[in-house]
Amino acid sequence: MRLLGKEVTMFPLYPFNPFIPIGQRNQIKLIDVGGIYELKTNAQQVTDASVDYGINPCYYNALPCECIVLLKIHQGVAAASATLPVTIVTPNSGSTTINGTANTSGTTSGTTKVPVVDHVGKAVTGASVSETTEALAYINKKSGIIRLLGFQQPTGG
Repeated sequence: MRLLGKEVTMFPLYPFNPFIPIGQRNQIKLIDVGGIYELKTNAQQVTDASVDYGINPCYYNALPCECIVLLKIHQGVAAASATLPVTIVTPNSGSTTINGTANTSGTTSGTTKVPVVDHVGKAVTGASVSETTEALAYINKKSGIIRLLGFQQPTGG
């Protein structure tokens, strides 16, 4: 029986070469070389208090704590809910956004509704996202901030 060389004697039970580093691939799409991520909404739910948009929890958890993203909202808001504030449903501390029981704070366990604000700090309303919207957004996961940069609401909103 012929041995392959040092690999077999150094790592006899490990069949792969440990000297070739293979990093974990990041799933989030980058729109430029500088690191602006693309984040798309995948669901919309209109409640009595707000218009909630869902995002993929795997992508949200893979984002850095503080970053700039291109937020793509594909679902428009109906005229009846145009005055409601817009929120993004995000996972709590690395958990998933699977529906669970309601907490006393009104959120579903495992998720938090983060209000979306414009560049001056006013809540973004449904009238601002009445059709497909793409905007740069600053996200700070620790502080729970999603701020649309350079985004101006219509004069009626």
